Amino acid sequence: MKKLCIWFTLIMVLVMVVSASAATKSTHKSSEAGFGVGKFAIGGNLGYSFGFGNAFKEYSYGFYSPSYGDWGWKIKNKLSFSFGAKFKYKINPKFSLGGILEYQGGSVDVTRTGGYWGGGASSSYNFTNLLASAIYDLTPQQKNNYYLAGGLGLYTDGGTHLGIHMGGGLEHFFQPDLSLDAGARFHVIFTSGETTTYINIYAGVNYYFGGK
Repeated sequence: MKKLCIWFTLIMVLVMVVSASAATKSTHKSSEAGFGVGKFAIGGNLGYSFGFGNAFKEYSYGFYSPSYGDWGWKIKNKLSFSFGAKFKYKINPKFSLGGILEYQGGSVDVTRTGGYWGGGASSSYNFTNLLASAIYDLTPQQKNNYYLAGGLGLYTDGGTHLGIHMGGGLEHFFQPDLSLDAGARFHVIFTSGETTTYINIYAGVNYYFGGK
């Protein structure tokens, strides 16, 4: 799984670089201010994440007591809301480099089953992501711009882990320099033992500035 994800990311980045090189040779100019060569963009986004794999399965533990009967616990690790800030530099109308600093929240929920008492408890946690992305615009001269993105990331939760991310979305320009951005990003984190995987669905805004 780890090798497959790495190869997939490398191939996707290679395709975007080749496409960007071809776009640079073109004399095609954008009619939208947000798509000009050399444009910078800053923005932010809110999101919600869903985990996959063993790290986010529900586990049950229990035992039998002659005095109290069956006792047990259900333990569930889950992710929740995220928010972040982002920066983008447009190399040409189709190809950009970007960076994201993101905060991701989560919780571990424990539910008691059996015995005389029910109930449970929840403990929250968080980690930060520092992501470097290559972004390829599929429709760079339209008001609705579809894009693909992927790259590397550092995920910090007390320790620091390397990971990769890939995804895509839609950027809608309602002003020449201001857009709404929505999409999904799949993360693979190379934690000890096995990889941790989750998907983040996000929405935010981008503000473009700087000359062509």
